[in-house]
Amino acid sequence: MKKDKYADVVVFVLIGVMIAKAVFDAFTSGFILAINFYLGCLCWAVVGFLVLEKGKGSYLVFYMLLLSTLNILVYSVWIRSFGSVHYIYRQGNLIISSVGINPMFLFILVIYTIINIKRISSHFGMLFGRTIKDRDEELKSKVNFYYEKFSSYSSEDLVMLFKMYEEYPVEAQIALKKIHKEKNLTYMEF
Repeated sequence: MKKDKYADVVVFVLIGVMIAKAVFDAFTSGFILAINFYLGCLCWAVVGFLVLEKGKGSYLVFYMLLLSTLNILVYSVWIRSFGSVHYIYRQGNLIISSVGINPMFLFILVIYTIINIKRISSHFGMLFGRTIKDRDEELKSKVNFYYEKFSSYSSEDLVMLFKMYEEYPVEAQIALKKIHKEKNLTYMEF
């Protein structure tokens, strides 16, 4: 399992424990659960099914954490927020909590984003018009640029290029591997 899948599982287990504790507190201590809690439970179940069971919509975990950071989705009887917590609506046992920044989920969101930066940036790239096909075309053009540049080099120059292999961008490394394979060179082991 990849590290991004581990991150998804850890997030779902952590939220599941929070939900279990909230339900326990609601039954044993008489706390009232906000509508935001029920929305959070529903979202947790649906996103969990889609991501963990079906393997689709992995970007949904990011959005779920973002909504949890804003306290739109809540997984506890205690609503945590910077500053004071207000209720948009409170009538008897019906509570809708206000939007605010939940510091705990903000921390989880930052860690999750760092772990899954490629997946999240890929999703946002597709959202804003950059598709995977566009990125592949850009990669191919850069690789072809480096390939054309390096293929005209002499053997001595290629030796120097391979010594600095790690310092080149990924596109240049791909082009150097291609040249290495085509010319049947023995400078490096890949």
